[in-house]
This record gives sequence, structure tokens and C-alpha cells, in this order.
Amino acid sequence: MLQEDELKNTKELMELVKTSPKLFGDIMLNHEVSDYVTLQDYLQSLLDKHGFSVTDVVRISLLSKSYVYQIFSGDRMPSRDSVIRIGLAMNCDIDEIQHMLVLAQTGILYPKVRRDAAILCCISQGFHLIDTNDFLESIEERSLI
Repeated sequence: MLQEDELKNTKELMELVKTSPKLFGDIMLNHEVSDYVTLQDYLQSLLDKHGFSVTDVVRISLLSKSYVYQIFSGDRMPSRDSVIRIGLAMNCDIDEIQHMLVLAQTGILYPKVRRDAAILCCISQGFHLIDTNDFLESIEERSLI
């Protein structure tokens, strides 16, 4: 979930986007890249918060070791399903996974899409990857694995 000051900044940026593309562009040029969170920064913060290592994520997510290390190092952007698998592997909540999806630029989970709604339900119930996958298969939706 966005913090209060981040939400204010987001609202301010949205107003700039709506009202003055030139002013928005000028402001963006004056900000350092480090002012913005990257997917890799966020993943590292989630590892720390949830007490996991990248090795744990590889093992639990059932993704290849090299692929996961490339994602965590910033050398590769993950697919949408890979982001979800990584989030489930780290026991992330809905807000954390949605934020990961935004940073990966893959599109958030949308509750009006049947498969997305099923995944959201599983996340909210604390399902792990295998349980989520089994549930998706039971309702004849494309699995994550």
C-alpha cells in the first residue's frame, strides 16, 4: 500500500500529467533515477521483510535459478505469472503483489477477470503456489506452473 506522502506525490504527479505535459517533463528530468523504486529494490525489501533468501524463492517458486537471479539483479524483467509466483513464494499479500506487478509493468490483477479473481482469492486466503495452482486447475483456468 502506498504511504501517505507517496500518495500525495502520486496525486500531484497525476495532476501535472493532466494539466501540463511540458511542466511534468521538466520535473521528471530534474529528478534522479534513484528517487524512484525499482522492481529489484522492492523485491529486496520484500525478501528482508518476509525473511526469505533468493535461494528460497527459487526453490518455492519452481522457477529456474538463473531466471530468478536475473530478475533480482535487474538483468531481466519477469513475466506476469512469474511475478505472481515470486510473490506467492514470499508469502506476499495482495498489495505487495499488485505493487510488484506495477513495477514489472505487467498489469495488476483485476477482479473482473475470472483467473485474476481466483488468484486474488487465493492470495487473500494465504494459499501457497501449489495450492493456488491446484485451485486454478480445479476451475479450469490456466495454471501458474
